[in-house]
Amino acid sequence: MDENKQTHMSVQRAITDGYAKIKLFGEGNDRLYFDESVRPLLDAQAEVILEGHQDNREAMYGQVEVVYHSSRSETFGLVEAECSLAGIPFNGPSNNPAIVDKKEIYRRWKKLF
Repeated sequence: MDENKQTHMSVQRAITDGYAKIKLFGEGNDRLYFDESVRPLLDAQAEVILEGHQDNREAMYGQVEVVYHSSRSETFGLVEAECSLAGIPFNGPSNNPAIVDKKEIYRRWKKLF
């Protein structure tokens, strides 16, 4: 599914849940779809702040109280895992990411070899 359609789904869920201020992080790949389908939804029902891409994950997660994400494949559970580590509720399809410490990572690598 296209990234902008996933954004549309996430925004709609956030609005349905009562959020009036929505921050969008990342870069959309279809500006026409965004301007025609997502922007009117935001302009009519919520204040939107387009944040763009953020390299500083800690600063990004420090700006939100919940994350709405609709892609199963885009980040393979990375966003969900980051939310878990930051203590931020995640609203989206779960990829059930395993969060393990360095010892467990080493054990798993050792087992592979």
